[in-house]
Amino acid sequence: MAGKGGARYLLMKHKPQIIRELDVSRTLPPLVNRGIFNYSEEQEIVQHTDPRRRTETFVDLLSMKGLQLGTPVVYYGLSILRGLGL
Repeated sequence: MAGKGGARYLLMKHKPQIIRELDVSRTLPPLVNRGIFNYSEEQEIVQHTDPRRRTETFVDLLSMKGLQLGTPVVYYGLSILRGLGL
C-alpha cells in the first residue's frame, strides 16, 4: 500500500479519470458522516454547479486530507481509486 505521499501522487496522477467517473453526490455523504470532511468543506464542494468542478474540488481536498489526518484517510482515498478500477 502506498504511503501518504504515494496516495496523494496516485490521486493526482489519476485526477482526470476520477473527475470523469466519480459521482461525488454518492461519495461525499459517507465521508461527511465519518468526519473526514466537515460541513464547511462539504459546502465548498457542492457549491459548484458543474459536476466536474465539484469532483475536482473533492479530489484536491481529499489529497490534502491524507497529509493532515494520516493513513486512514489516505487509504480511503485509495479505495475510491480501486472502486474506479485504477
